[in-house]
Order: sequence, then structure tokens, then C-alpha cells
Amino acid sequence: MNKIITFHMVAKCKSFTRAAESLGLTQPAVSLQIKSLEDECGMELFERVGKNILLTDAGKTLLLYVEKILHTMEEAKRALKEAQDPLSGEIKFGASILSGIYVIPPILGKFLKGNIHMLRSL
Repeated sequence: MNKIITFHMVAKCKSFTRAAESLGLTQPAVSLQIKSLEDECGMELFERVGKNILLTDAGKTLLLYVEKILHTMEEAKRALKEAQDPLSGEIKFGASILSGIYVIPPILGKFLKGNIHMLRSL
């Protein structure tokens, strides 16, 4: 997973040095991780043109998947955190126009007040 995070940071920073600084690593450590990832993939992920770092076509493809992976990991962390909170989640319901205007709002108001008191007592 470290190599994926390092790859993502290098791609975003467009610099091994800036990525290393952001990750709290040395520049050689970042270079080694990228080299290892390129060896695993069997192709270069970055094109080094002087001091500029550009993604190769393979690097662009991998970046799309890495961003999906990182987004999914964040969603999973959020879901696990919410699962620990017994007062979290969504309530969905439908109502006709009249009940949506006159009946539901007072009930929801009482429900919210009750939960606020319950939250204060926790």
C-alpha cells in the first residue's frame, strides 16, 4: 500500500522531492518505492525529462485506479467510524403533500429534540 500512496503523491506533486517531503520520506526512499512499483508493473510509470516528471500512459492508467482505491479506502474508514456510532445513519421515508407539510414536521421536530437530549446524556 505504501508504494501506491507514494505513486499517488509523486503523480500529484510531479516531483520526487516534493512527494518525499509531503510523505516524510527521503527522496531516495521515494525513488526506490517507485522503481519497485515499476518493476512489479513491468513498465515505466513516469517519464523523467530533466527535472520534470510526467506520467506515462501506463502511469495515467494506474493513477485512475489508485485514485479509486484511495477513495474507496476513505469511504470504508468513514463507514467503519459511523458503524461505531449507534446514532448515525439515514432515515428515509415518503409522505403525501399534506402530511409532508402538516404532520411530518412536528413529528421530526420532536424526534430531533429527543435525540439532542439523548446525545447530551451520553
